[in-house]
Amino acid sequence: MIKHRADSIQKLNDEQAAEAKKDKTIAEQADTIELLKGCIMELADVVYGDGGEVTA
Repeated sequence: MIKHRADSIQKLNDEQAAEAKKDKTIAEQADTIELLKGCIMELADVVYGDGGEVTA
């Protein structure tokens, strides 16, 4: 049986926790980006119109 030192196990746990936190942050940023893209598309519809016709 392989025995691991307590400090190496703690280091691995810390690395996994940091990776999970980073993944959560990336997921939150992706959600924010999707929300902003939707807002930009809605604003473009208001400014330029829905049908793509020029209304100058």
